[in-house]
Amino acid sequence: MSQDGVPTDVRAEMIHAHSIKDTPLAASIFGAFLPAALAAGAYTCAPKPRVVGRGLEAVQTAFDIGKTYTVSCEKLVVTLEGEA
Repeated sequence: MSQDGVPTDVRAEMIHAHSIKDTPLAASIFGAFLPAALAAGAYTCAPKPRVVGRGLEAVQTAFDIGKTYTVSCEKLVVTLEGEA
């Protein structure tokens, strides 16, 4: 085992969702695993989202809130209606 608890014969890397977009891995995670895990309660969304507003007109409000540096352990969310 390495110092961070990863077996020495395993290569571990951090990935971001945008780097796997439109790949078979994304389909496995976001199309199969995650919906089932959320529904079963085996996985939870954390931190809880804070809905700032709806529509593109609320995006600036979200940015303004984020720039105040008062957001901690919180997701700022703007809902875009009618977007797929």
